[in-house]
Amino acid sequence: MKKMWYEIKRKINLENTYFSWIGILSIFFIVGGFSFAIFTAYQESRGSLNIITGNLYGYIDSESFDGNKSITLSEEEDKIIKITLKNVNEKEIKINLYYTETDRVEVYYLDEEEIPPKEEGIVLEKGEEKTYRIRLINKTKEEKRVEFGSEVGLSSKELPFPEEKRIIDQYLYSEKILNEADPVLRDRLIPVIIDSSGKVTYANVQEKWYKYDEKEWANAVILIDNPSKEYQVGNQIEEKDIESYFVWIPKYRYRLWSLGLDTSLTKTANKEQSIEIEFGLKNTNDNLSNECTTPMLSGATGQCQIGKWMTHPAFLAFDTTGLWVGKFETGNKDATDSENAKQNINNSNKVQIKPNVYSWRYIQIANAYQTSYSYERELNSHMMKNTEWGAVAYLSHSKYGTCNGDVCTEIRINNNSAFVTGFSAKQVPTIGWNAYTDYGETLPSRDGDKNYNYLNPISTISSTTGNYTGIYDMSGGAWEWVMGVMFDNSGKPIVGESTELTSGFAGKNGDGTTSNGTVFPTDERYYDKYNYSTSETAYNLRILGDAISEMGPFENTVINTATAPLASWQKATIFFVFNKHPWFPRGHYPRSGTSASIFTANADRGQEHGNVGFRIVLAFK
Repeated sequence: MKKMWYEIKRKINLENTYFSWIGILSIFFIVGGFSFAIFTAYQESRGSLNIITGNLYGYIDSESFDGNKSITLSEEEDKIIKITLKNVNEKEIKINLYYTETDRVEVYYLDEEEIPPKEEGIVLEKGEEKTYRIRLINKTKEEKRVEFGSEVGLSSKELPFPEEKRIIDQYLYSEKILNEADPVLRDRLIPVIIDSSGKVTYANVQEKWYKYDEKEWANAVILIDNPSKEYQVGNQIEEKDIESYFVWIPKYRYRLWSLGLDTSLTKTANKEQSIEIEFGLKNTNDNLSNECTTPMLSGATGQCQIGKWMTHPAFLAFDTTGLWVGKFETGNKDATDSENAKQNINNSNKVQIKPNVYSWRYIQIANAYQTSYSYERELNSHMMKNTEWGAVAYLSHSKYGTCNGDVCTEIRINNNSAFVTGFSAKQVPTIGWNAYTDYGETLPSRDGDKNYNYLNPISTISSTTGNYTGIYDMSGGAWEWVMGVMFDNSGKPIVGESTELTSGFAGKNGDGTTSNGTVFPTDERYYDKYNYSTSETAYNLRILGDAISEMGPFENTVINTATAPLASWQKATIFFVFNKHPWFPRGHYPRSGTSASIFTANADRGQEHGNVGFRIVLAFK
């Protein structure tokens, strides 16, 4: 950067003939007794701009300029750029950045500090430079071009400003610790703040509405098609008008503490620890000594080693800056009790993701997948993948979630045996699996003898953050199918292989040749693929980041007369998929006690079960 500025300064100090042709193009006029010129630019090959106004020089630089001081945005693109201003004069100057009027493209400063008031402009002392992060949001379905310019003058004078230009005079809230992985909003998603009583308020995106450094995750809601009233920023949103809640998981990398290759069942050490996480958009790679390229393949390690940083795989499949994850298990909109919430159908119109509703269960993998996929196509809705579950689990088990220093609090089980979302057990379980009896069937919006409902602030002990901004039902509640499936040795998903396997997908070839079901998705971004095995403890076939084998080592333990492999992390029961049970359900169910955990995993056939549901994720750019 120093060399770059030196070259610019050198050009400006060349003999006067260097700028003589620019002077011919400049148009002078007088304001308040001082000479100004309309913006004139010299476009360098690398996309930088010299700003010459009268005898004052300013300098704008952005690596994002694609010619003629402009930025091209693809359809619905949300893009962050950096613009650097430099004063190369012998006196203090003032600069106003502007951009051309563009229909349905929004331009914001991202940093609250030092945002220039419209009437004052950006003041730069002699030799000073300032860099601003600017966010451009194209809200159209066509390519748009935004052109930037500047007015330069003495800091003591008012700048002339063409009325047809727009000064960037407001900012979009951004948290620096996220390193540009801030929440992205589109279409029906409304940003909200949830206070300590659970009240939901339409958030002003130009003020603080999340703070990951303080364990406050960003939330957004989708309203029902015909809400009872129109909502504006600052309004409290009534619960009856909310269809679904979502929580933002920013893109991050984490430091590897295990490669998950230990397949032994003899517990040797407890490796549970706070997971180190760094937010940001850049992908890790093998070219740097302290990081590695994310393998993203079953059983693969690549160049990764313990101690290196690795981008979590959940953010790579769709190349997103983050994920909007369903805040609760998916509920059945028409259900009035636990029993009629069980429907093995494909119907996205029945989706609701809310607290104090009955979880949608008894649904095959195929119907859960198709329902999720069809829910909000414009927002790339889909059924949660195994690695996406892992992304939430790791963020929760960090200083941004349930950990303070090296001490992490386990998420409390949802022990409502009526499968109502957002509940938490009053007592910490002391016994596991079917021996656990401290559960209760409790009606929505009411505390039970053994549990708290979501509207009771104490229920936040079952949140991934320990407060209302987190994600619920990831320990207990219903088991949740995730899109993580085993493939056979010929490269075909093990679905429909026999009458025993009733996942609902049509044929293991995905060609519709067998009876009931949806064709297996051909787009590999929507599922995690696991290599073939006949063992339910083949942990070495993990995908790094899926929150399964990295939770080892494991030991075989007898729980209520049954033998199960327990992870060293939170005593979670973790079974791996195998040829007869090729699908992962996660989280356990209300009667599981100590066996329930955000790290718990099982293996099953993918058919309908009365205690298994699903969760929806949005992954758009």
